[in-house]
Amino acid sequence: EYTATITLSEASTDFAVGDLTLVNATATLTGSGTTYTVTLTPVADGTVSVTVPAGAFTDGAGNPNTASNTASAI
Repeated sequence: EYTATITLSEASTDFAVGDLTLVNATATLTGSGTTYTVTLTPVADGTVSVTVPAGAFTDGAGNPNTASNTASAI
């Protein structure tokens, strides 16, 4: 398993595990407000990665998020 911390610039109430784009992994997401932890479990050998695409969730004012960088682990 691998973990990554996701820090939002503004709090969100609708950020969920389904908002993540995963490669070669399943994920669980914990946290609230501006700080979340994603735990990635590989589904096969090789690199796993997680990204948050643009527009996946909104902040309290209804503004959509921008895309994240990609976090990867081998």
